[in-house]
Amino acid sequence: MGDHYLPRYYLRGFTLEPGGQIWAYDKARLRKFRTAVKNVAMETGFYSREVEQLLANSVENPANQVLDKIRRFASLTSGDKDLLAPYIAAMMTRVPRHRLRMNETAPPVASRLYEEIAHELDLVALADPGLARLAAKRKLEAKEILDRYCDHPPKEVWLRNIPPASMPNLVASISSMKWCYLTYEQPAFLTCDNPVFFFTWLGVSRPQSEISFPLSSRVALWGRRGEGIREEFLRAKRQAVYEVNRRTAANTTRFAFHCKDEDWILPFLGKGDWALHHMLLTGIPGSLHSSLACPAVLVAKLRLRSGERAARAAEGPRRAWAEPFGFALGERRRERLRRCASIAGHHTRSSDD
Repeated sequence: MGDHYLPRYYLRGFTLEPGGQIWAYDKARLRKFRTAVKNVAMETGFYSREVEQLLANSVENPANQVLDKIRRFASLTSGDKDLLAPYIAAMMTRVPRHRLRMNETAPPVASRLYEEIAHELDLVALADPGLARLAAKRKLEAKEILDRYCDHPPKEVWLRNIPPASMPNLVASISSMKWCYLTYEQPAFLTCDNPVFFFTWLGVSRPQSEISFPLSSRVALWGRRGEGIREEFLRAKRQAVYEVNRRTAANTTRFAFHCKDEDWILPFLGKGDWALHHMLLTGIPGSLHSSLACPAVLVAKLRLRSGERAARAAEGPRRAWAEPFGFALGERRRERLRRCASIAGHHTRSSDD
């Protein structure tokens, strides 16, 4: 059996009964099938054995009891939130989409790293002309190494970014949000192979940032910031369920999952050009009888279609790498560059040997 990039315990929340089967919807091949949870959201050799064990023992197992409480609509403690925040962060970094994102941004990272290396070597040659030939040789070697890095980004770089401990700011930002739990009386929420949604141009650290994360077919976590927000269970209106499912569909890399066979899901996944909204709370908060609606008219700047997202990503690949979750932190960027330089140095020493 391969490595599950979505935990089986998580996926069981999208079955109709314990130990039941799940429906998988493949938007690439436009097919659907019913199977056991153990057969989906997995890939042979996806992680290293060390990462697989760390996720199971340090992230998934502690959080499973919290998932159970939410699925039973039981109140959470601050300690429960501390267990679930790393789990949510890992669900953002362990999935195929995050690995693809890191691979796509390898070329701009390599280009910027080469510019820094070349600049340093030029300064060496300027200070000591006798080292000019050696500096030119090292620049050529660095270019060759970084070109290979672009063609085949080291899997180890991605693996090091999966554990929540490697992303403390991400975990802290998720934990600092106010969490509400959107409930619906019927199985209605989808999940997918990239289940945690956030507005990519906002990240998760800004005042207007928010996340949504389906936890079962009947409940989804909604995190955001603001004054007077209470952490509670809210009864979602159909518009809110639809908005959460649109976010899930927009986030889907290939597979979505649901507890039932529904004809609308594959066309829904294939729509693509989604207008995604911030959700607003309406009614009187404070109990399950609160309601959540997604108004048809929202502030224009809080709307972004998927085509516009792609255009922004093309304009700013460096930002996408340095700030994948919205952290404008120079130290994180420098740490990534140091990791790349470490890999480059390893290859350089190997070639010298």
